[in-house]
Amino acid sequence: MYGEAPLSTAAIEAALTAGWGLQLEKLEYARLGYGSWHWFAVDTSGTLWFVTADDPAGPFPVKATYPLAKRLQDGGLEFVRGPRAGLDEQVIENVDGLLMSVWPWVRGRASDYGRHATAADLDATTACLVRLHGHGGVDPVPALIEDWALSGRADLE
Repeated sequence: MYGEAPLSTAAIEAALTAGWGLQLEKLEYARLGYGSWHWFAVDTSGTLWFVTADDPAGPFPVKATYPLAKRLQDGGLEFVRGPRAGLDEQVIENVDGLLMSVWPWVRGRASDYGRHATAADLDATTACLVRLHGHGGVDPVPALIEDWALSGRADLE
């Protein structure tokens, strides 16, 4: 999310040490993304992590989706990247009222939204979607329903 970070560097470092056992070499606030605050963290082994803090009152169902991503990854879907489990085996920690998670940094390339660079990329994406939707290795989760309500509509009108 753009704007000032709602957590101090000291709070993030303490949470990463206490919750995930990470000792950091570097921590940098990343002004990118939507709906969350993000940091890049490098631990003493040189591993790069992507740290996210979400507002629990925000529109994204973090408490359902982040653990689901971890279960899908652990269930054999190697193309799904879930967050790292903490020392307590949970993937989300409450840090000063925000929901923090730690993700492995994945090096790769992005393409234009809605486009695939090659027919092979489209085929690979389709194969992943078929496997994802046919995967029976996790408990079902409730469907998320978007009502498309405009928050603050009364103020806008």
